[in-house]
Amino acid sequence: MTELLLMGFSIQQFNEPSNLQTMTWLMLTSLVRNEHGNEAWTYVRDIVFKNPENNSSWNLLCKVQHLLEDLRHNRFLMRFLIMNPDIKPLVVLNANNALVNGSYKAAMGDYMHVWKTAPDDPYINLMIGLVFIHMSCQKFSTHKHSYVVQGVAFLKRYAEARGDCQEVNYNMGRVMHQLGLSHAAVHYYQKVLEMEPSITGDEQELFDMRNEAAFNLALIYRNSESHLLAESIINKYLIV
Repeated sequence: MTELLLMGFSIQQFNEPSNLQTMTWLMLTSLVRNEHGNEAWTYVRDIVFKNPENNSSWNLLCKVQHLLEDLRHNRFLMRFLIMNPDIKPLVVLNANNALVNGSYKAAMGDYMHVWKTAPDDPYINLMIGLVFIHMSCQKFSTHKHSYVVQGVAFLKRYAEARGDCQEVNYNMGRVMHQLGLSHAAVHYYQKVLEMEPSITGDEQELFDMRNEAAFNLALIYRNSESHLLAESIINKYLIV
């Protein structure tokens, strides 16, 4: 299909304004489905430039950037942010990049910039909470207790905004697990095992967090030398 579309671009009638947009989207779809990230990047970058306020454009960019073999998207996002400092998806993507790179203070600044305009957004509250938790786990952090308290506060806001579901309980359990609060982690992981995923239909299994929760719960039981409990969890949830 990609080869046919390339041939189509060489035909004058397909390059007319009325057809060019359709051809571009078809080409981008073909490149993404065939996992040709480098070629798809050229098209998706132009789409974002022309539609910076369209969230679907940013979702598409995120899809393409996972196919790239380098970090060119980081440079693009940083340059684009200088020109468009108030586009929320762009600010969040730059914050995500900073978080992944360990630049927690930079990530916090960007997340808080968005939080001021959307204080009840569950995703933003989750990410701010995670930044605080990561900062508290740094070896030379001098404000560990304060960071944990603030992180849990934002995570509670996230949980209230999202409601009681598998996603929330797994994320809360994972945070408690990272902090070494095993008793709290066990509570949240067990709640995940008792719930059905929020997404129903053909893709339900993709969003089911019970396997991940069971694996982490079994690790906690093994580390506490509760081998029978660990084995029962593994047999029930992880063995086909």
